[in-house]
Amino acid sequence: MARSANYARIRAQVLDICARIPEGRLTTYAAIGDELEVPARHVAYILASLGDADRDAVAWHRVLAEDGSLVRRRADEHAARLRVEGLAPEDLDRRFVHVPLDAEHRADPATPLERGPAG
Repeated sequence: MARSANYARIRAQVLDICARIPEGRLTTYAAIGDELEVPARHVAYILASLGDADRDAVAWHRVLAEDGSLVRRRADEHAARLRVEGLAPEDLDRRFVHVPLDAEHRADPATPLERGPAG
């Protein structure tokens, strides 16, 4: 996905949704894409491109492909983060959750990523 004027808005919205996926639940790139009206591959690209600080601040690991596959570039890290929460890709059907975009962030392209104490 090219870094267009919409990229910052879409990225902020993807991160907003990921930040609100409850522990122990999973969702898909497609579900987030449907919520934002963007292709699932855009969601996957944004999450696969996260830097170290963002990967620690957002529950990106709770997002899988519809077939349960993991982020290719970080499959080991993805699987390890899921295991810490007692999850596995096979849990997708039974642990799936749809997380709607927070209305406050729907149109705000400058929504900052909130960080915990270490961020």
